[in-house]
Amino acid sequence: KMPSLAVGLHVSLAYGVPLLPPAEVPLLVQGQRFPDNPLQVGLRCSLNAAARRQAQREIQAQFQRFATEGPSLSHVDTHLHMSLTPAIFRLIREEAR
Repeated sequence: KMPSLAVGLHVSLAYGVPLLPPAEVPLLVQGQRFPDNPLQVGLRCSLNAAARRQAQREIQAQFQRFATEGPSLSHVDTHLHMSLTPAIFRLIREEAR
């Protein structure tokens, strides 16, 4: 009904549930959910290469889900400004390309 409506992807790595099974992103989750501490996620992704690889796969899954179920992508932002973390920003920038 609104073809000019700009719709974006809101990437989340904190306060929520990953798209990937938690066993595939164990360094990003506490139990079945992302932690409720965005600082913890940002530090882990900045300092741990394995956590960055898991974040990359989760970000790819979120982009893929949007591509298959959403309208055309207008923009990308992040929950709780997680893209201010340089390591996470780089992952999102690469996937957005």
